[in-house]
Amino acid sequence: ILTYHNRKIFGRLSDKGVQLTLLSALLFSFTAIVDKKAISYFTPGMYSFLVYLIPGLILIMFVKKRFSETRQLIKSKWPYVLGVIFLGMSFYYFMLKAYTLADASLVFPIIRLSSMFSAIFGMVLFKEERIDIIKKLIALIVILVGVILISGKYNLF
Repeated sequence: ILTYHNRKIFGRLSDKGVQLTLLSALLFSFTAIVDKKAISYFTPGMYSFLVYLIPGLILIMFVKKRFSETRQLIKSKWPYVLGVIFLGMSFYYFMLKAYTLADASLVFPIIRLSSMFSAIFGMVLFKEERIDIIKKLIALIVILVGVILISGKYNLF
């Protein structure tokens, strides 16, 4: 729905942002499958610790070159940095906990409801472009209906 442009179903597929978003969605789905499998060997807390620790250690090699810039950024924006760290950590832990309690085919689409909230909050809070609002609303409704149908609580047939 969002890629429809000039009477072509995939008219915006040539847009670099759309391509990167699709790649991101594909990688995110692979990550969900790996996460679901991995938590059968670890607790959600331990697994999330490892998932953040190992890349963090790898990234330290790249930050050494810009250590003073990074330190200055953290000092000047520390409330935001702490907020983002806390939100990211909480999201990941609760997502893993949800995977331990339910099927990935149920948890994953519900987690993807974040797309709906991102679109709404992007327009409201960050004054993002308000073009194609009708298409965005239709896409949000499709996402919501899809999540409801996948949940198995309601049947159309």
